[in-house]
Amino acid sequence: MNQEQHRQHSDSVATATAINIMDILKNIVLRTRIFKELELLPKKEYSEEFTYRPLVYYKGKELIEAASKGSYVMVWDCALPWDFIKHYLPPTRVSNCLIEKMLSGYSSHYNATLDTLSSLTDRLLNTSRRETPLEPLRLNIEDAVRHNHLDIVQYIHTRIPGSFKMVQIVCYYASKNGNLAMLQWIKLNTALEFYRDCVRTAAMHGHLDVVKWLFNELDRVKGKEDNWNTMDWAAKGGSVAVMEWLQSTRSEECATTFAMDWAAMNGHVNALQWLQTNTTAGCTRAMDLASREGHLQVCQWLQTNKSQDQHICTKAAMDWASMRGHLHILEWLHKNRSEGVSSSSKTKVNKKGSSMAYKE
Repeated sequence: MNQEQHRQHSDSVATATAINIMDILKNIVLRTRIFKELELLPKKEYSEEFTYRPLVYYKGKELIEAASKGSYVMVWDCALPWDFIKHYLPPTRVSNCLIEKMLSGYSSHYNATLDTLSSLTDRLLNTSRRETPLEPLRLNIEDAVRHNHLDIVQYIHTRIPGSFKMVQIVCYYASKNGNLAMLQWIKLNTALEFYRDCVRTAAMHGHLDVVKWLFNELDRVKGKEDNWNTMDWAAKGGSVAVMEWLQSTRSEECATTFAMDWAAMNGHVNALQWLQTNTTAGCTRAMDLASREGHLQVCQWLQTNKSQDQHICTKAAMDWASMRGHLHILEWLHKNRSEGVSSSSKTKVNKKGSSMAYKE
């Protein structure tokens, strides 16, 4: 199948899928059943760094009814597009409290867009009882950085000069996300400083371009890698490409025992293999940590390749495996290691409530 035939086939499949979905939604019986099933889904909470927001489901008519009563969940909970929400915003002057809640809720939402935010801001300012109630935008600029909304960050910075004062954490968020464009913009437009956690989190998440930029472009970073253990953090995330680059730029050892220990803890066999071949750092608590997290393949690799390292495994391995309910780890440790289990952990009850007994 040539390229043109492949494209036509893909288009026909997509069209057929779209038609089938539309047919289902047009069927009132099926549509009703689908939405009833959705209502039964658990509304679990999800984490956004240090905050938790509930997963909430709304029907269109519920959003419209709420707006008629002055509750604009379509703005602050759902972050719906401007073409929808503009029809339900209050036509007359509204309280500053409501304006601030709308701007705060929308600008901090991960689905926010610049088009809707700017239109919403202009509309609300026209109904405001004071000139510029834009403080919520400044307060939520770190959320915009965390969600990779560079255009919104630029908009807030333009509307409220000095928005980046006292929000050093944005450098960390941009580094963690691997958003090089955001970092470059922050450097050019603010006085914020980059610190070691920026390099560490970029390395751990495998953002090689960001790691290179932090090392090559910022004088405050150059020559200070010894104090930051960047190799260890790259190993923690299994970021072999970052580890290779760090190794190529240094003439001396730049990994410590934390590198293997953390790689083992997070189940990164590929990182362990690379460290074994390219460094002499060794490890200390690697098997204990791998057992705690249930990584059997890591335990097996360590047994084959690093069993000579002192303290690679202690009684903590079985203790932690028992507390976490990792029966497969316990069975493997019992057959392949001699450390045993501490007397206080002969019988542990895991989180599910089932008791496990061990033999010496």
